[in-house]
Amino acid sequence: MRPFRTPWALAAALLLTACGVADQPAAPRPPSGAGRLVLGLREIPGKPSVSIGSALPRVSLYGDRRLIMADGRSGALQLATVHPLTSGRFKKVYEDAYAARRAASRNSAPPDAVDAGTLVLRLGTEHGLDRVQTPARSKGPLTALDESLVPSNWPASAFSSAPTPYVPARIAVIASGTEPGTAADRPWPLAPLEGPCTVLDGALRLRAEALARGATTETRWSSRGRVVRLTFRPLLPDETDCGAINRL
Repeated sequence: MRPFRTPWALAAALLLTACGVADQPAAPRPPSGAGRLVLGLREIPGKPSVSIGSALPRVSLYGDRRLIMADGRSGALQLATVHPLTSGRFKKVYEDAYAARRAASRNSAPPDAVDAGTLVLRLGTEHGLDRVQTPARSKGPLTALDESLVPSNWPASAFSSAPTPYVPARIAVIASGTEPGTAADRPWPLAPLEGPCTVLDGALRLRAEALARGATTETRWSSRGRVVRLTFRPLLPDETDCGAINRL
């Protein structure tokens, strides 16, 4: 669960209105279904590393009203929390995102500096996934939307049940290189890693998660004569393979 970060979150609705969002057309019906992405919001850093670039999105909302929020790490394992929303809150979040997307698309621009980050919104519609981006440091409608999506600031009536840890069906093990001559801290005990990204499910997923919890993002592993650092990334309901992780 993301903590309250700045007073800006309390002014999110006012900023959306100031940006002209309140005058936008009504939102269409959002996608439905457990694997249908309704909203995805993530920040892409200007100078990403493998671990940062493969991080879970800040927010992922699905058609079955599950709001999945990135929630830190346990060792080297990325974690997320599921917040089941009521139909009313689900509708409000989608309408806010639809309005923010329309407002941001009128002024969509690349980051204003080489090393500046980008805030990216993916929004499900009847035509598929729309995408819009703005500089992460701007005080525009996407930033207002991001700051408003803090479940800890919402009333209990926003949720249909209590939050639970996200349990993925699959996990991606993402390898990044180390400096030549670097010694390994431990061997990789499962099947040899295939290329830069390997997806595991079933019992192998559980074993990989246990290994991740007992390691850090700086732990060096040896596999097939290579020494690598590993990022352990749960796959979200709409992600089936490694190619989906950085799909923007």
